[in-house]
Amino acid sequence: YAVAIYLAEIPRPYTGESRDELVRVGRNPDPMDNKIYLRFVNNSTLSGDRLIEKGDFFKIQFAHHGPYYAAKRKKVDGVYILLPDLKFGRIPTADFSTGVPYKIQRKPKKSFLPPLRLPAGAVIDLSVSGMRSGGSEFSTTNATGTKPVIIMFQSDGSIDRVRYNGPGERPLGWVHLLIGRQNQVWPTSQFLDAETEKGNIMDMRNRWVSINHRTGSITSEQIDSVSRQTSSSDSVAQKLTAARGLVRSGTGSGGN
Repeated sequence: YAVAIYLAEIPRPYTGESRDELVRVGRNPDPMDNKIYLRFVNNSTLSGDRLIEKGDFFKIQFAHHGPYYAAKRKKVDGVYILLPDLKFGRIPTADFSTGVPYKIQRKPKKSFLPPLRLPAGAVIDLSVSGMRSGGSEFSTTNATGTKPVIIMFQSDGSIDRVRYNGPGERPLGWVHLLIGRQNQVWPTSQFLDAETEKGNIMDMRNRWVSINHRTGSITSEQIDSVSRQTSSSDSVAQKLTAARGLVRSGTGSGGN
């Protein structure tokens, strides 16, 4: 869960410290290794791992033109790889083995402005928050629980990209954040509704704060009844879709 909301800023593009810094692209001679590697030449900042943290994702443009490609710094010192974009087919086809100039877009950083902190006991329950009608993408395991959820907007107000445990993606539906109680985050069962214990998703006093991915407008609605519309055999996605019914229909007591 989250208790604070920060403004995020994208750092200025990084093009190196001098004109002779280049990046090379190539594959490992090992036929069992199908990764595409980046090698930064004459750059002590990147070769010394002082700009991008281990495990971080970033974007890179070659020769200062064309598309940006998703990339990642591995958890091994000095190792950077490209991530083939299967959705758009973005895999470099030009020969960059001799090295070309580059431009890097780093991940968003926290602004120095003070955050918005929720009242004591109130949290954003990320275990049942996510995108589309029944998504719970923001739910994390202990291994990835330190990764923040970052929502980036276009100048027209629409959502550009949502990052949560990876390079991020453009949402195809609303982004739903559940405002609930800290002691109701993931109890014995996510959808538990008992006298002594209740999950946030089952408490109809809690509210959704939902962001329209096309316009950026924000709607707040109460949680709709899960038990009334679903059965115990239904999937998590089906139950979340039911709980977000008032957001989609606009028939609840909330507003914009």
